[in-house]
This record gives sequence, structure tokens and C-alpha cells, in this order.
Amino acid sequence: MSSNSAVITTRIHKGTQADALIDTGCDLYALVDHDLARKLRLLVVDRSERVLGSFSDATGATKATGVVVFNLELCGYDEKIFAYTVRSLGDDLFLGKPWIERNRILYNAATQRIRHRRGGVDLRLKGEEEPGRVHQIRAARLLPGAPFVTLYKRARQHTKGTAGYEVRAISLVDI
Repeated sequence: MSSNSAVITTRIHKGTQADALIDTGCDLYALVDHDLARKLRLLVVDRSERVLGSFSDATGATKATGVVVFNLELCGYDEKIFAYTVRSLGDDLFLGKPWIERNRILYNAATQRIRHRRGGVDLRLKGEEEPGRVHQIRAARLLPGAPFVTLYKRARQHTKGTAGYEVRAISLVDI
């Protein structure tokens, strides 16, 4: 019998896309690939190496090279994560049983659907398209307050009013 792994598309450290395996057999909260952590310059909070155990009988004990902290974004829901760094992890990120329990993840293997009940969102599996509304928000031009006001005033002057312009505020959580 075979089934597809529950690999989801996430964003970490200021929007970098990463693949995360939801691993029901992992007793650790989270693991991140050592090379990815270095590439993204994730904040290292502990540099001490430690033996974590093994992922399978064939691999033997796995060593963590340290602990990093970063923000994990899943379909608009953000969470601060502390994760062990491990060399040659396979996927960018492993999310283990403690993470699954804390976020009340519901995985339906038959339909390949993952519900993040703490955040109230459905997670996208790797390879699934982002919903159109989420894509539009990500592609929108975001401005701090002062430049926004300047552009808005300039647009009003050129159009003799506000015709043709709409101002809206929305977050991914609202979708």
C-alpha cells in the first residue's frame, strides 16, 4: 500500500517558499534543513550539537547542528517556530507531532486535505495552485503610509477626484 506524503507549501523568513513534510512519526516540534537555514540566515539561538534519534532503522541516529527561530506562514496564518537544524534533511522542513497537536491539524489521507483548525485555514499540498484571491493579494503593491498618501494625492490631482481608484485593506486571514 502506498500513499502520498503530506508535503505542504509554506513561506518562511520574509516570504521564502519552502516545502514542509507533516510527519506524524516525528516526536520533535520542527526540523529545518541546515543548508536552508544558512542560506536564509535564520537566527541561531543555540549552536550546540545534539543527537535527536533516528528517522528510520536504516539511517541511524541523526544529529542536530543547532536551533533556529523563524516565522512560518501557512495560508495567511503566522507562527513563530523554533526548529532543530539537520544536515541533508530531504525536505526543507519537517513539522512533527507536537506541532500537529498544538495546531490541531486534521489530515484526511483519502481526499488529501489538511485542515489547520487553530488558524481556521485549509493548507495547500505541494504542487497545488494558490487560490486566485490569495495570489491577487500577494501580487498587490504594498506601501507604507507616507508613500501611499503621496501617490493617492497625485492620483486625485490627475483625475480631478478619486474616480478610477479604490482603496482597500485586507489580510490573508480574511480570505
